[in-house]
Amino acid sequence: MWKSRIFVIILTFVSVAAAEPPPTSAPLKVGLILPLTGPLAEYGVAFQNGVELARADSSEILSNCSFIVEDSKYDPRTAVGLLQKLTTLTKTPVVYNWGGPTSDAIAPLADRSNVALFVWSADPRVSEGHSQVVRFSNSGLDYGSTLARALVARGFKKVGIVKTDNQYIEAILSGLRAAGTTLVIEVVDNYLPTHQDFRATVSKLKRHSFDALGVFLLSGQVSSFVNQLKTQAIAISLFGTDFFESMTEVRQSNGGLIEAVFANNAVSDQFRAKYVHKFDNDLQINHAANGYDFANFICKQLGAQLAGLSPQQIIQKVSSVGSIIGEQGKAVFTVSGRGDKYFKFPVVLRRIEADRIVTESAG
Repeated sequence: MWKSRIFVIILTFVSVAAAEPPPTSAPLKVGLILPLTGPLAEYGVAFQNGVELARADSSEILSNCSFIVEDSKYDPRTAVGLLQKLTTLTKTPVVYNWGGPTSDAIAPLADRSNVALFVWSADPRVSEGHSQVVRFSNSGLDYGSTLARALVARGFKKVGIVKTDNQYIEAILSGLRAAGTTLVIEVVDNYLPTHQDFRATVSKLKRHSFDALGVFLLSGQVSSFVNQLKTQAIAISLFGTDFFESMTEVRQSNGGLIEAVFANNAVSDQFRAKYVHKFDNDLQINHAANGYDFANFICKQLGAQLAGLSPQQIIQKVSSVGSIIGEQGKAVFTVSGRGDKYFKFPVVLRRIEADRIVTESAG
């Protein structure tokens, strides 16, 4: 009698368990820490627009991922607080952060915060030594070497640089110097991000004989500086960074940026047309394409494969991909000898015309 009761109980348990429906996997939570306000808001807004466009184009992205968007204001301390919020309160296993200084601040926290962290930063040191950090961007060397070759091809031998104290700009400058060309590079002045009065530098330039001048300044500073050059009737060939990728900056420079060149990531003509049709602008469109490609890669190409994985397993899955094809071209997953994990996207030379910015040549 006792044995039969046990047998009945076991049968009942098995039959109930078998009747239970299989568990459904919830969408993967993906946090986006972007500068949606502050001095570099047009970059964060462009990235967010790119993600939204990807979501509109693909039902798989909608079903596989749930995005949580936060505004870093391009402030490192704010970004740290947002990473802590995403990892502790909402248990978000994947986070993308845009920007060098904010990535610098949160990258050391990634491994112990149990998060797979993707960043847009041109500095390889951001991911070196951090097993759970991947740069979804090129290094400063990629941009700097493309720019250096273009300057040498134009016959320039000695160039001056006016720069802002900024991690991304430093990475480009380092790349320019490390390109292995015969170009002589001299930094004329270095400014804080809030500075707008460049008359002292303009006066110095009257005493220098540069073949070209690098305007390595932030948005807003670029047009201010160029207008102050024009006021002093200084005519010189200009080159810069992707802070030139803004028709707002071009218009505010009142013609002073025409024919200026800079290195940036490629963007397909199809994506450009689709983006402009939807958002009626092309401000920092390469970062919009980066957002589009990131959303497609994580939520469509990998998609349901990431459901239930730990951040460590997510990084392993990403590392095994090899390469991705997106609106920025073919990006190859690369690991440097120092442990920098990143996707290397195609880089092109861009040139400013009166009413548009065009691709002049591949990097």
